[in-house]
Amino acid sequence: MKTIFVVAVGIAACAGCTLPGDSSATGIRVISEYIAPAGGLDVAQTGARQVAGAEAVAAEVELLHRSAREKFTEGGDTEGAIRDLTSALSLGPGKAQKAAILSDLSSLYTFYAKGLMRAKETGRACEFFKKALQTDSSNASSHYEYGIALEKLGKDTDALREYEQAIRLRPGYYEVYNSRGWLRYVSGKYEEALKDFNRALLLYPDYGNALINKGILLEKMDKPEEAFRLYEKAVELAPASGLAHNNRGWAYLKQKKFDAAIEDFTHAIKLDAGLDVAYLNRANAYFEAGMEEAAVAAYEEFLRTFPSHPRASEIETWLKTQRKGRR
Repeated sequence: MKTIFVVAVGIAACAGCTLPGDSSATGIRVISEYIAPAGGLDVAQTGARQVAGAEAVAAEVELLHRSAREKFTEGGDTEGAIRDLTSALSLGPGKAQKAAILSDLSSLYTFYAKGLMRAKETGRACEFFKKALQTDSSNASSHYEYGIALEKLGKDTDALREYEQAIRLRPGYYEVYNSRGWLRYVSGKYEEALKDFNRALLLYPDYGNALINKGILLEKMDKPEEAFRLYEKAVELAPASGLAHNNRGWAYLKQKKFDAAIEDFTHAIKLDAGLDVAYLNRANAYFEAGMEEAAVAAYEEFLRTFPSHPRASEIETWLKTQRKGRR
């Protein structure tokens, strides 16, 4: 993860510059005595004042930078930290200080945007990802996170552009290969997707998300045995992952191993109560196993938990049919 707040550059790096707390008058006299020929004192004093002014700006920039760091790391005040960094930039800092501030500001914009993503404010999050990239376009993490947001908005082409830029900036960014692979999978580009998943796993062999996604792809490519092995490994690596258990359960269901499938789906729900697909898969497993009453109860639980699900109306219609048949 990129470190937020790099070490600030020293304020005075040139010989003869006065430091904060030194007497500016003393500084002027010293410089004047050192460089001023007879009759040139006014020029020397002007230069000294410019140096002193630059040092004052650098000192104030450093104070704002430090304040931003403290607000973020100690108080969790991201907005306040952003304000301080923006104010520091408005003072016209030197090249090194400016580079450090821009990098930190970009990271803060990205951090804030990720918080908006967690709050499901994806549209607003995209605005801050844009700010992050306008501030520092070389931030691979910002490109990746922005791509995720765009993908959630259904803007797959734009998301792919951001993923590819992130890879160009950081060729070893294994998470991005996985995300790009998924976009290629959903667009039917299976061979390209497989290359991306393989690349992600080459960079990080124990990457659970890539194992799961590659397993899904292999199932689509009619390679269920290989897919199952990947699901098994994903569960071993991440036993607390509801998605890993759900996918292994799906593989069990396709093999007609109903008890094992139901156990995995149930465990997935315990681990992640918001994993809608696990509820639906468990109900389907009960139904395929001929356990009709358990299936009806599971579908009813699914509807209570996800009343606005796209398949809710379809399932409710099926349940009504089942209820009539019991009369």
